[in-house]
Amino acid sequence: MDIHSFWNDVLEQNREALPSYFREDAVIRWHCTRALRKFLP
Repeated sequence: MDIHSFWNDVLEQNREALPSYFREDAVIRWHCTRALRKFLP
């Protein structure tokens, strides 16, 4: 696994790429996403 690509995809919340890093039955939940959005333009 390319750890740099993984973290890039995590930070960008890349929905297309992230599943390739996990098992088929994994569930990805973004904690504090709403809290972060209020600080973004």
